[in-house]
Amino acid sequence: MWQTFTRVGTVTADQRSEPWTWQSDSGHTMHADAGDWVVHEDGKTWSVRDDIFKNTYQEVGE
Repeated sequence: MWQTFTRVGTVTADQRSEPWTWQSDSGHTMHADAGDWVVHEDGKTWSVRDDIFKNTYQEVGE
């Protein structure tokens, strides 16, 4: 049975104004759209759609 979890931790992120690509841990080329966020944590990078980012991340300041 699937269980629900919440994410714990701090990441750095920047919203991109242009489309961009990045490599997943498995080596796949991933595509992100303008307006998506680039997220960094512990040497890993991934993209998050703007609507998902706004609903799942909260700014904590510098």
